[in-house]
Amino acid sequence: MSDKTQGVYKLFQDTARDIISDEEKWKSFLKVIAWSYKYSFEQQLLIYAQRPTARACATYDIWAKKLHRNVKRGSKGIALIVQGKNTMYLEHVFDVSDTVSREKNPFNLWEIRSDVHEELRNYLIDKYAPELEHASLYEALKEMIATFSDEIVISERLTRFKASDLYKKNIR
Repeated sequence: MSDKTQGVYKLFQDTARDIISDEEKWKSFLKVIAWSYKYSFEQQLLIYAQRPTARACATYDIWAKKLHRNVKRGSKGIALIVQGKNTMYLEHVFDVSDTVSREKNPFNLWEIRSDVHEELRNYLIDKYAPELEHASLYEALKEMIATFSDEIVISERLTRFKASDLYKKNIR
């Protein structure tokens, strides 16, 4: 592993310890990862560590080729550790704030519009938690997160805690 990769890995370890020991940092982390749901937990942690205000991250090529946006000159990428066949290496992503549109079009981040709350609530409850039939969307989501997090064990590279232990200890 290169020195740079080792440095990013140490940042990962330090940030992991930091967020599980402080309720406000844990909440802040959860807000950031809500926007970066396509990345692994470890990569989300690195995005948070390097850019706690990040909202939409992608590689240079994805911004340029798929989203038709240019990364601003001088922008500093967010280093992520990627596991290759035989080694780990760094890949850099950039936040939407580091980009400009070629066509001067605004970049619209996803959101759950209030007019679909009821439909979404009904779908999630029907599919995952029928026992919550009288819950609000917020209550249903909170309960499902607590339930599903019990099934997800965070990588041993981070900690031996279950995600639900972190959630219960630092959020409730």
